[in-house]
Amino acid sequence: MTYTQAGGAGAFLPRTPVSRYGAEVVWALGPWNAALGAVHHEAQDKTAKNEARSKAYTLVDAHLAYPFTAPGGQWEAFVEASNLLDEDARPHTSFLRYRAPLGGRAVTAGVRLAF
Repeated sequence: MTYTQAGGAGAFLPRTPVSRYGAEVVWALGPWNAALGAVHHEAQDKTAKNEARSKAYTLVDAHLAYPFTAPGGQWEAFVEASNLLDEDARPHTSFLRYRAPLGGRAVTAGVRLAF
């Protein structure tokens, strides 16, 4: 995307979002359900004046859950993992990308109750 105001002909807009694409595989076996997905964010090299380029990164996430009925309602025990590749993810559109990148590898486990 280019514009012709202020930056002159052919200048790029600041913080232009990058292309991204991904896929997710979801499966179930009895009460168990699981998912594994990935989203790739392209590098941004079409930058505005005085704007730094951004590197490409891929985020891989996984989810495993077991729903069950118990006193109080419908419960679900789960384990979720995010950024499994521990990528240094800095979204090009973020004003804070140099001070606060997206979180690194993380695992969360818990129990949910729907009542």
